Amino acid sequence: MTQPTTPTLTSTTSGAAAPADWRVFAAAIRESLLFEQSGWATISGVITRHPPYAAPTDTPVSAVAPLRQANAATSSTPAQPPTTASTLPRTELDDILDFVEAEAEAAAALMADALPPVPDGSGKEAAVYSLRPAVALAVTRLAFTFGSPAAMYNALSAPGSLTVLSADTLGLDEPLYKVLDHMLSRAPFWPEDAPLPKAIRAEEAMLSKDNRKTGAGPIGQLVPTFRTALETRRAIVAVALAAGTLPTALRALKPQVIHLAPLDRAMLAAILTDAYPDTGGHNEGDRGDGVAAALARLPEDARCKGLGPDDLVLALRNPTLEGAIAALMLAAAPDAADGPGLADFPLPQEVREPLEQMVTDLLAWQAGEIAWKDVTRGLLLSGPPGSGKTEVPRLIARSAGINVITGSIADWSSEGSRGSEVIKAMRECFARAAAAAPAILFIDELDAVGDRDRMGDNNRTWTEYVVTGLLAAMDGYEGHEGVVIMGATNHPDRIDKAIRRPGRFDRVLHLGYPTHDLIPRRDPLAGLAQGSDAR
Repeated sequence: MTQPTTPTLTSTTSGAAAPADWRVFAAAIRESLLFEQSGWATISGVITRHPPYAAPTDTPVSAVAPLRQANAATSSTPAQPPTTASTLPRTELDDILDFVEAEAEAAAALMADALPPVPDGSGKEAAVYSLRPAVALAVTRLAFTFGSPAAMYNALSAPGSLTVLSADTLGLDEPLYKVLDHMLSRAPFWPEDAPLPKAIRAEEAMLSKDNRKTGAGPIGQLVPTFRTALETRRAIVAVALAAGTLPTALRALKPQVIHLAPLDRAMLAAILTDAYPDTGGHNEGDRGDGVAAALARLPEDARCKGLGPDDLVLALRNPTLEGAIAALMLAAAPDAADGPGLADFPLPQEVREPLEQMVTDLLAWQAGEIAWKDVTRGLLLSGPPGSGKTEVPRLIARSAGINVITGSIADWSSEGSRGSEVIKAMRECFARAAAAAPAILFIDELDAVGDRDRMGDNNRTWTEYVVTGLLAAMDGYEGHEGVVIMGATNHPDRIDKAIRRPGRFDRVLHLGYPTHDLIPRRDPLAGLAQGSDAR
């Protein structure tokens, strides 16, 4: 890996990029970030060597420590004096100097992202920087999405435009926002004479509930900088975790939504060739047979799209390309489909029929036989504890060959019980389901969300805020292809009426405790091979 000297880019003149142009675009973004060496984007000191242990044969082990002490004595770094009881007592001047030193270190840490490191003049080899895994993922997918600076400019620069850039991957929205903000102020990526769009995090576009006026419309709920950008026809780009998690007021403005291109094998190979310089680079002709064979073992595109920043961080800890690919293969591997399916679970017929219809619809949708709008959804499971409510979604997912993501108020409030913290965790859960699509998003203990009409509710403000947030999230995913929302409750009468209106949870399936007559009957000879002698 060579250290870049200046960011360069060959721009295209048309908005339509050639298939291979995204690699040039990604390389230019990467060089620009490495050139600035911002702490949020780059890291140095990645260990690339592991020499074997070799002790000198003519030096006894007992002599190693004294030898190191002797070397330390001749080192350019002076040894620190030991702390003893005879150390002079501290004075007020010592405390002042310690305070000044601590403040200087804190100021240097704050400026680390803005200022590149200053060479120490020692003549030592300069540190080699590389992109952090999450940033590398954001850069690669962003470059693949637009293909070229010209295409990105055409998509985001129209006066008065409002665009939502959806990351669709948990933990990628913040790196994506920072990369985009970096690019929008750099000449290689944006014309110098063109107005700059207003880049903003989607969740920061709205005033907090304490600062909103009661009854304010969508515009009145916007932060002043966002509202000013609208009034001056400035192009706005809001970066969101997922389009379905947009605040209701922002969704009411009907923005154009651009989904970040899902990760595939080609993009993953590009990230790996940057992380492991000995692979030969992006040119396939420069790669050895071993590297080409290793990259050929990458997961299929359908599995790659579920990999996120955390998966990359853990995979790239491996010192070898082969080890990283093995870790990615493990992270992308589907859950084992072994075990009982929906057909093996004891259910009354009035419950089994709609559930089996959902499985049939999901399989037909995956085969392209029906549209997503025709898939059965909106099912709410009701029953006493131990009736199998939480097991049914897993059985449906296993039978349909899809993923299942679970959430509940208990899960969403585990990091904090404030309404804003619950809503944030809720949106992340919905976004995780979107990233894992096709998937079932199962919301357990739905009655714990609360009912805004319940009398004597001492937490009425919290209940209204959380219920409204859940309704907004559900409406945001209404019609979202690949995500089926299911719920479960012990007390359907305690659920807010708006949650159960048509289009949300409008069909309740009552489960009781299983009985012997509900256990599916199996043919004892069903497992025998065809044509075997059963005498």
